[in-house]
Amino acid sequence: MFYLLLLWTPAVLHASGAAPAQAAAASAALSAGVIVGGLTMTGIVDRFGMERVLALGFSIVAAATLAMVGLDAPLWTLAVLLFVAGIGAASQGGALALTGLAYPADRRATGAGWAIGVARTGSIAGPILGGALLAQGLAGRQLYLAVAAVALLAALSAALLGRVRAAQGRRCSVLATNSIADACGDGCDIRQSSGSGGQPAGSS
Repeated sequence: MFYLLLLWTPAVLHASGAAPAQAAAASAALSAGVIVGGLTMTGIVDRFGMERVLALGFSIVAAATLAMVGLDAPLWTLAVLLFVAGIGAASQGGALALTGLAYPADRRATGAGWAIGVARTGSIAGPILGGALLAQGLAGRQLYLAVAAVALLAALSAALLGRVRAAQGRRCSVLATNSIADACGDGCDIRQSSGSGGQPAGSS
């Protein structure tokens, strides 16, 4: 998604009438947005969770690229939208970091390897597919529509993954509490009174 935007935006803007220098400058706004977005999102991921940050970032990409489809705007407006899209695209790297949290410990290396492989395949296939679509006569703005659709799907997937992991976390918490209670048995109380000096509640 990011590489498709980065590699084909200059050609799309140039075909729309922008000078090569103007098209390159507008594309640089995308990279600048990635830098700003990376610095911003690393500061909020611990507070809101990786899945929420991913969903937000991909939603920003979808909104910005969709606006580029619907607006017959001057070049500076498109540059601003590309900057905003870059801010959202910065979250894309967090998808690989999420593999360390989403897979069980005994399958984490395999899961991370598959995730990295799929990501690299997408980074290669995206620009190739974009070039093939443009060669078949697809309008440049329609290419942004395809990017918006992919970004929206990624945002929904991240939100769904967050809900699944949250449900799993609640279930594991309940199982852990039940296991402690079973191990303790009827002869003790797992709740400690704050001033009991480590004695079970109710003991003297």
